[in-house]
Amino acid sequence: FFVSLLVVMKFITFTLFTILVVLFVSSFVCAQTERSIQPEPVTDPVVLKRLNCQMHCRNELEDDSPDCMYNCISSKCYRSVFKRIIDKDTGRLAGEITDSLTKKFERCSEKEALKDEL
Repeated sequence: FFVSLLVVMKFITFTLFTILVVLFVSSFVCAQTERSIQPEPVTDPVVLKRLNCQMHCRNELEDDSPDCMYNCISSKCYRSVFKRIIDKDTGRLAGEITDSLTKKFERCSEKEALKDEL
């Protein structure tokens, strides 16, 4: 009688252990799949242009200056918005880039990007 009781208890213990292991593994797998978030592709032409220019200036030209970024995004807007602070000898920005100038440049380059789309 005790032998059969021990066999039944071992079977129940083994079954519970197996169920716990399966639950643990399945919850771990589910948790890992939920964490893998795929980035959404960038479709905004203004953002794409900025990212492309950022990579171009940093990697190809090795120039982290704002001159390179602004001029790459739109040379027309660069010249018109920053004309008062561009050094005539070097052709680079010599003054402070204020928030208002940055916003003005953003508006100008967005308008230009919209024109290019049409």
